[in-house]
Amino acid sequence: MTETEIEQAVWEQAVNNTAKVWLITGNYGTMIAARLLRGRIVTGMDVPFRIPHHTCSAVGLVSELAIAAGGVLYLDQVVEFHSVALSAMLGAWRMMGPATRPTLIFGINWGPATTTQDMNFFERAIPRLNLPPIDIHIALPVA
Repeated sequence: MTETEIEQAVWEQAVNNTAKVWLITGNYGTMIAARLLRGRIVTGMDVPFRIPHHTCSAVGLVSELAIAAGGVLYLDQVVEFHSVALSAMLGAWRMMGPATRPTLIFGINWGPATTTQDMNFFERAIPRLNLPPIDIHIALPVA
């Protein structure tokens, strides 16, 4: 997939509610959030798009979820979020109706020193974080 195809696919599937949980991984140079923003502009899709900071509290994260209803909630560096905040947000997400449930995109930026062992650790950490099953996993190439 090219960058443009990835950007368009995210927004088309978000608007059509076809894929609800994405995992996008890449090197720090891939600038995942910037690509998502550019895709939103390129496709002209006017849906809510929120990027809360990983220091967000449980109440703050649930509020961000509500604001993103029907759109996209992007959690950059998802492993940095406090587990209590993630649990509260995911509990509220699971209770939302299909039309209002935002697409969740979990971003992981691998650093230059990241090894395959680190990547495997994250895959094993998904059940511990109580994340929903990943519908689509895109590994972006190093920029």
